[in-house]
Amino acid sequence: MAQKSPPLHFSSLDAMLEPEALAQIAGLAGNSPTLSRGAVAGGLSGASMERIAVRVQDSEQRFVIKQVDPARDWLMIASGDTLCREVQFARSPLSAQLSPDIVMPVLATAYTDHAGTLLMADVSPALFDARMCYEPADEAMAARIVDHLAAMHARFWEHPMLAQSEWLATPFNAMFALTPVRLQLLFTQEQSGENTYGRDALKRWFHLWHYLDPADAAALQHVLAHPDPILRALQSAPPTLAHGDAWLANMGEDEQRLILLDWALATAGPATYDSLWFAHTWHSLDPDWVLATHRAALLRYGIAAVADDATWALLADLGWVRTTLMGIEWLVREILISANSQERDKAIMRLNSWCERAAQIIRERGW
Repeated sequence: MAQKSPPLHFSSLDAMLEPEALAQIAGLAGNSPTLSRGAVAGGLSGASMERIAVRVQDSEQRFVIKQVDPARDWLMIASGDTLCREVQFARSPLSAQLSPDIVMPVLATAYTDHAGTLLMADVSPALFDARMCYEPADEAMAARIVDHLAAMHARFWEHPMLAQSEWLATPFNAMFALTPVRLQLLFTQEQSGENTYGRDALKRWFHLWHYLDPADAAALQHVLAHPDPILRALQSAPPTLAHGDAWLANMGEDEQRLILLDWALATAGPATYDSLWFAHTWHSLDPDWVLATHRAALLRYGIAAVADDATWALLADLGWVRTTLMGIEWLVREILISANSQERDKAIMRLNSWCERAAQIIRERGW
């Protein structure tokens, strides 16, 4: 595998923004750049985001700074991230060996015992609009994305570096980070009062049971209370590098390459974690079509293991249950914010379609 150059590393954000450091990052060595900074809206996790402009004479380059703090970022707390997973990934041999058709635009990092910082190229013009998730699916575009993901999965299929990267999300946290067993930690650890999304996500779980068939609810409650059987099943499934949050808001396209942002949930796990999360978040995509497209792509990239129906069925089932558990709070949210009865009925139907199948898998697998 050809290795990419690792991002530059600094002791702190202030050191990163020194004129000489900025000139090095921006490829403007020998010049004295001026800097302007402005806050931008962050994502849902609570990270702090800024856009900066580095200017030399008539030339200007734009970057984005993302600061993450394990004590304040609710998603980091819920996913057991005490080591600033995104920073660790950017600095790791895993990211250095991403295939050329995957763009991770991190140029510099800083890491202390308390927090981490990423300085990234500003790729916002090339990113997908998250509102596309509610529009009719573009199957040609979706197939390209799944193909890029499959190429990444093939590159790291059962790779020994996965076991050596202890900062990756654990199997438990990758499966259950957005369930009550993890979200309840947000009430016991100090957090910024400015971002309450994680706490709101926990509250939505209490609404869930009103919308489900009692038998399906019981199956989901069982796997939440007794996770060991599904975790044992995970041990028998071939792992790869899974991004963990592969949806349109974290993606873009640049000259036929896939931009992938926000590796906060990166894990060693089933490849289907990514393809099914992609299908789940783009509402009009058929999950079974996405799975079939993913399997065919993996076979093209030489992953013979997925030709075995039992192996693929296990990967698909693990991916379906994980996607359902991690996506339930958002599905309930869409019911609660629906503007009319038609939207509400559609949201309830969508919630049940994911939960019914997950419950069936749990019962049939004995999970």
